[in-house]
Amino acid sequence: MHEALKQGARGRRRRPGAWRLAVLLALLPAWLLGAAAWAAPGARLVLAAGPHFPEGARLNPQEVRLLFLGGRVTREGLRLQPVLNAADPFLEEVFLQKVLFMSKAHYQRRLVALAFRLGRPRPPVFQDEEALAEHLRRRPGAVSYLWARQARRLGLKVVQELWSDSAP
Repeated sequence: MHEALKQGARGRRRRPGAWRLAVLLALLPAWLLGAAAWAAPGARLVLAAGPHFPEGARLNPQEVRLLFLGGRVTREGLRLQPVLNAADPFLEEVFLQKVLFMSKAHYQRRLVALAFRLGRPRPPVFQDEEALAEHLRRRPGAVSYLWARQARRLGLKVVQELWSDSAP
């Protein structure tokens, strides 16, 4: 190939395949979100707890939102403690968007503001499902969000459904 054809408009030498990499990186986030949504039709997001959680105790949507935004919520004399599940980024995004109605960046700013303004500790964050499940089993008031199939697999009590993908 002629040397002039291998160079770009400004005389720089172009690397073969660089444009392919740029296109791949541009399309990757959309593909990942689409693949995750496609992989879980009929997915159900639930609020889960350990075996000590009071039977039949439920929270309305405002109480769930209040709890995960730093408010105090009690059920049958038990003070509830939110636990953040960061093991699955898609799950976390669905929870933030569909239950708390905010972006991850806004949620993080909100938690930091509560810590500085009111001195409240930030909720514990778990990157591993097994460690999260163990924490929920050991702490009577601890609750977190999981996919329903994960909660069943980990042997956790499903307190209530928070959101479901009822697409056909």
